Amino acid sequence: MTRINYFAYGSNMSEPRLISRVPSTTKMCIATLKEYQLRFNKKSIDGSGKANAHYSENPNDFIIGVVFTIDEQDKEKLNREEQGYTPKTVHIDGIGDVYLYVANQDKIDESLKPYDWYLFHLKFGVILNNIDYSYAQQIINHDTLRPDPKNQDRYVKGLDECISLYPDADIPPNLSSDFNNIKH
Repeated sequence: MTRINYFAYGSNMSEPRLISRVPSTTKMCIATLKEYQLRFNKKSIDGSGKANAHYSENPNDFIIGVVFTIDEQDKEKLNREEQGYTPKTVHIDGIGDVYLYVANQDKIDESLKPYDWYLFHLKFGVILNNIDYSYAQQIINHDTLRPDPKNQDRYVKGLDECISLYPDADIPPNLSSDFNNIKH
């Protein structure tokens, strides 16, 4: 079975979340993608912002993420999950070619913010993967939105998903209190 390298920089950095989507997932390593910025400007169907790898061409910009390997036949499953994104192959020094998802131009809106439950997956991913503290703080302290009442069912589903994916995890106190705050 052929395996391919996938660079996760958004909610899929959370290994339990990615495994729930693509069971063939295996973590390979932490990696840095140069000349890109992490933005939350990809418009979701619920109107919130999702993570996007924005190519900046600035050598000082970077995104830290997790490289996973997946069975090549499972790439289509991930493509279905990542609607509004286009798969792109990039080169990461020391690793080689990886694919990632970048937002389609017609889905970009710089005024967007992520919902708190969505950002929880990213926070969990950076903490569990011991991602660089200063980079992690940018994610942990990012502004978020609470869903409006018409999206309450989706919000509750997102929180329930978080709980079900991490039942045995030793969640750090700061993340645990954050999760309890967004649940109420």
